[in-house]
Amino acid sequence: MRSSHLLPQGLMQIGWCTLSCRFNQEEGVGDTPDSYAYDGNRVRKWNVTTTNYGKSWAAGDIVSCLIDLDEGTISFCLNGVSLGVAFSDISRGSGMAYFPAISLSFKESVAFNFGSRPLRYPVEGYRPLQDPPTAELLKSQRLLGYLKTVLSTGIDSQV
Repeated sequence: MRSSHLLPQGLMQIGWCTLSCRFNQEEGVGDTPDSYAYDGNRVRKWNVTTTNYGKSWAAGDIVSCLIDLDEGTISFCLNGVSLGVAFSDISRGSGMAYFPAISLSFKESVAFNFGSRPLRYPVEGYRPLQDPPTAELLKSQRLLGYLKTVLSTGIDSQV
């Protein structure tokens, strides 16, 4: 899951893609196989072909992009309200990975939050791409730091 704070003025398609996608001036996210996008300006979803989907977005809106690789679905939320499943039975398989992707018109602007800051509209059952460190991880890092200090002190005193 990721959230995007929009400052749209023109065309913008936001979603997910795989490494096999090759984009250019005419083809962006959702225009190629294995890329999936939502466009709130034109109120459409894109995966090679396009159909009506979602609601119109405006500057300052927050879009959450949700991918469920167990179920094979991609969904979007606008300001915390689900727009429903946009794509089902997405391509999956061994060695396949999805990455956040966006196509913008000239002078478009967007701010992303992959989870380094608390999400304004978290969605139950989904985790941010960048989970904040857990207490256990922080304790482990502290312990490793202590161990490193002890080991380096022991080595220095033997020299």
